[in-house]
Amino acid sequence: MRHYRDLSFTFARYREKRETPLTDPDAWKKNVADIVSQKNQATDDAVKREQSRKDHLIAENQKAREILQDQPEEAFREFASYLESQGETVKVRHGWEDANGPWVGIDVSDRRGLIMDVVLQARIGAGGPKWFWVYEYGGNRRASREDEIQSSDAELTKQHVIESLAGRYQKASANRR
Repeated sequence: MRHYRDLSFTFARYREKRETPLTDPDAWKKNVADIVSQKNQATDDAVKREQSRKDHLIAENQKAREILQDQPEEAFREFASYLESQGETVKVRHGWEDANGPWVGIDVSDRRGLIMDVVLQARIGAGGPKWFWVYEYGGNRRASREDEIQSSDAELTKQHVIESLAGRYQKASANRR
């Protein structure tokens, strides 16, 4: 003879336990809302950081552009004017909105072709602008070189830039003889 156990009592107890919530029935909504709020806050913070970084780069670019448009550009123009008076063909050019940073440059040629192409460029980084001379001699773009200026903006005086250009012109001319 089999004995059947009355399980209705057991299941009833289980149902009571399951149906009586130990916490607020809407607690999951609060948890989800908190998670969504934290994600939105993180996204907003990231957008603000990115905008701040962009604003900083724009300000640094503007500062570098203003420095270049002052004494260095004047030096390039004066140097170009003197070379033209001596019979060379010279073109002063600039790229204020260049993706690598603002620059001012000079192309010098004679009847045989390009003697030199020299650019003074500011490259904007986290620590502010770094200044580079980018140059090539004889029209060989594959052999272009660059030298970082190891000092501050103070070295970008008109006189220093003209002397640097003259030194590079001498070197380029010596290579062409």
